[in-house]
This record gives sequence, C-alpha cells and structure tokens, in this order.
Amino acid sequence: MWRLTKYRRRDLAGSQRCGRALRTVALCAFGAGLAAPAFATERIAYDVEVVGADDVALEPLLTSALLLYRYEDDGAPSLAQLRRRAENDVAAVERALRALGHYAGDARIDVIPDPERPRAEVESTVRPGPAFSLADHRADYSDETPPAPALGFADPPRDLGEFGAPVGDAARAAEILTAVRRGGYPFARFVSREAGADFERAELRVRSRFRAGPRAVFGPLVLGPIEGVDPDYVRSYQTWEAGAPYDQSALAAFERALGGAARLAAAAVTTPSEAAAKIGADPPLT
Repeated sequence: MWRLTKYRRRDLAGSQRCGRALRTVALCAFGAGLAAPAFATERIAYDVEVVGADDVALEPLLTSALLLYRYEDDGAPSLAQLRRRAENDVAAVERALRALGHYAGDARIDVIPDPERPRAEVESTVRPGPAFSLADHRADYSDETPPAPALGFADPPRDLGEFGAPVGDAARAAEILTAVRRGGYPFARFVSREAGADFERAELRVRSRFRAGPRAVFGPLVLGPIEGVDPDYVRSYQTWEAGAPYDQSALAAFERALGGAARLAAAAVTTPSEAAAKIGADPPLT
C-alpha cells in the first residue's frame, strides 16, 4: 500500500519553495498521495516463498502447477494482476492438499509490495492439517445387468478401496474408470461421486456412481488399408480371440505390440463409438 505521509513530506518541501499558503500545501500533498508511483506501469518482479509445506512434500507439486511459479521469471504486468494470480492459486494449493489426503487443509497467499521499487514478495502459507485415511470406497451402478458367468463376464468391481481416494486426483479417478471398464464394459462412464469426511478420526468415506453400459465381447479385427504389409502379419500380434469379453488391457497390449512391429511405422487401435454415443460422453472425472 502506498504511504501518503511519504509523498506529503516531499510535497510540503516543494510547496515552501513555491511560497504558497498552508491550504494550498494541503491540497498539493493530497494530490501527490493519490498519484501513482513512477514504476506503477512497470512489470513487477517477485519471489515466491512457501511456508508449511515441508511435511507433506507439497512444494514440488506447487512448482509445476501454480501460476505464481510458472511465470515467476517473467514477473507480473502489475500488482493487481499479481494479486489476481495469487487468488487463483489458493484454490490450486487446496486441490493439491486434497490430492495428498489433507482434506481439512487450507492455504493463504499474501502479496507484499516493495514501496521503493517494482518488486514484491509472495508468501504462500499452507496449513495441511492431518492426513486422512480412506476408511471405505464403494462403487454403485445405475444400470446393473444380471451376471453372465457362462460367457466369462465378471461383475464390475464394487470395492474400490485398493485404488485409494480419487477426490481431487484426476489421474486416480481415471485409473478407477479403467478398472470398471475392464472385464467387458467398454462404455462404462462415471456419473457422480460423494465423499464424507470424519474430521475427528481423520477418515474419508467415498461413494462413486457409474453407468456400466452394455456388456461387450471382442468381434473380428477390422484392418484399414496397409500398403505393403500382409494383413496376416498384423493379425499375428492380436492379443484376444473373437467372442471373448472385452478387456481394455488386451487392447492396449495389442497396440503396444504393433508399435514394436518391425514392418509398421505406427499403429492406432480404436473401438466402435455407437454404444458410447447412445449413453452419452464421459463427464469430468473429478
């Protein structure tokens, strides 16, 4: 914050040189106090300091995720822009805390300008709170179909505890959806998630809801035009049999195998999208 007294003293001296009345001096001082400093239009250099993140290994995550770190070398166009950048990063810090299991944590970011030059100190204070443990994570399905063990289908997983808590962690949420799709449900989609925290016990209980979609089996392998390559050569890398329950991991293994084939420069494996279009696209994972 600019100090009015600093400019008032300077302008009082100037007013004495002008020989004006005391009333005029007061007006000069007031006007100088409102005037922007000479460096108001210059870029603001700043340094970022994180306080309280040592115990949760948070600082490396902040370095890659926060705008304050990302643009630190370039500075900020103005103090106002630097403050907006800090306000936006508070939410990012709290998301990072939740991804590490600190669901009661919070953060504050202070911008402290230097009154003498275009520079500021940025202090990020992190209060992580206790690390929560996952007490339970269950899956619910809105369109269950009767199991078909004769065809080799398994019911979609209900106990998701082995995958940990996906709250605030998009990568983990994607891994859970992959597990749901594995075993014959290629068009499963995430619907919603509820999480309840017990702050006294530092425990988290999660309910994830999915729409499993229709079961599917592998059909015949359909190849696009491949110049100079025998189709049987490509089929020799196939990792499934027609009629077997769809398994996303088998499809991924096939694509990896083709990527290492000596006669192919590149390969892409896709599945039909008609069934996915009927039930809608996947919403965000978190």
